[in-house]
Amino acid sequence: MLRIFVVSFTLLALSLSAFAQDEITKPTGYLEAQNALLRARQQQRRDMLREALKAQQGEPPVPVRQMTAQEKAELRQQLRLQLRQQREDLIRKEEQ
Repeated sequence: MLRIFVVSFTLLALSLSAFAQDEITKPTGYLEAQNALLRARQQQRRDMLREALKAQQGEPPVPVRQMTAQEKAELRQQLRLQLRQQREDLIRKEEQ
């Protein structure tokens, strides 16, 4: 009885050891594939950034100008008039 127990325990230990060895070697291949995929994505991202930088260098910059206080006030006034007109139009449509 003791012999059967010792033999079965030894076989169980050997099979678990073999399983553990497979698990140890498996992630190495997975990690290598994962790293290769990451490197490919990084290279692709770098290429896209290079192309974007080249495209930006070729286009002339758009001149940017700040609006003066008077222009801002005029724009606000125009928007108020448009909103008032839209409100009046809606009221007329509801009355009809």
